Amino acid sequence: MKHGRITVLRGAAAVSGRRTKRLPMRGPNLIVALIASIWATTTAADFVGHGGMVRGVAISDDGSRVLTASFDYTARLWDFGSQTELGTLDGHVGPVNAVAFLPDGRHALSAGDDNTLIVWDLERGSVVHRFRGHTAKIADLAVAADGDRVATASWDGSVRLWSLSDRAETRRLVHHAAVIPSPSIPAAKRSSPATRTASSAPGRWPTES
Repeated sequence: MKHGRITVLRGAAAVSGRRTKRLPMRGPNLIVALIASIWATTTAADFVGHGGMVRGVAISDDGSRVLTASFDYTARLWDFGSQTELGTLDGHVGPVNAVAFLPDGRHALSAGDDNTLIVWDLERGSVVHRFRGHTAKIADLAVAADGDRVATASWDGSVRLWSLSDRAETRRLVHHAAVIPSPSIPAAKRSSPATRTASSAPGRWPTES
């Protein structure tokens, strides 16, 4: 299998490190991740190394590092400036779909087809904790501004909210009609992820304890 390839354009939005736009595949194991920019100039970097298609991208707050999630069961950490791999985060037993940096810059999250959310120590490249509870693959994740609360969206029809400090699930929102493609925390800069509850959409988001 050819190595995966990713091209990242870094701009002002990259500094927030919260959103990437995913485009369709163009050739084997190729994904181009574009990050909206409001700077007058844009910097680009190419990263080659994954053994499968790249499914998710995150950029650190200072724009210096990139995390990628891949079908090859790994997440990888890259240096944007040198375009070199800093480490492989190998802890999932299925494709990795989503990654995110935590605000402290020393930790990150990954989630994938093995139904788990993993907290990583980026300095050691080691697993800090695994959150289990979803009964199907996790499609996406989002981090609250406080860096402690995380939302995961799964094919099991639920969005689950987790406390990293308590290492526990704190809320579960269940959608009985369809798969949920992404969690309800749109950006880390926004406040409480728990404010979007069942009461905001009567009959659609019953809350389970």
